[in-house]
Amino acid sequence: MQSLFGYGVNINRKSNHISINLKYENDDVNVIDTGYGVSQILPVLGQVWWAKNRPVRNLYFTKKTTIVAVEQPELHLHPAHQALLADAFVSGVKSEGKSEDIDVSYIIETHSEALINRLGELIYEGCFNENDVQILIFDQDDIDKNKTIVKESYFDSKGILQNWPFGFFTPEVRL
Repeated sequence: MQSLFGYGVNINRKSNHISINLKYENDDVNVIDTGYGVSQILPVLGQVWWAKNRPVRNLYFTKKTTIVAVEQPELHLHPAHQALLADAFVSGVKSEGKSEDIDVSYIIETHSEALINRLGELIYEGCFNENDVQILIFDQDDIDKNKTIVKESYFDSKGILQNWPFGFFTPEVRL
């Protein structure tokens, strides 16, 4: 977390009171005194860490599969932090620093242009493979408004989105 977001986390306990502080290089700041988004993202980052570092106690299978579902992790976050979430998710599936017995997958529901674009950048930079990402777009059917159509988009090997719906991120301007 320190390397991605520029702060770590300290948990302080005084009698029956527990506080969570963000640890910067020379300062600690109570999470209450930060933006709302930070307090919302800490549980998500905790799940990323847990999925990658948890002990494997499975007697019947050689590999422990973990699926982490996250709904709109970008809420209340600055776009730069939204993009950094992509780095956190990618680090959660990469094998460095985790047991080879753990296989982690994420299902992320997002509307964040910054997060999606950062995934493309990470593919372009060679941080992970475009085949490791699947993007599904749920859209209202043009004919029957009670139906939802699922379309697949994907990144090419250069991290460029393919089959992306026109106007998804850019609102249509009507004069």
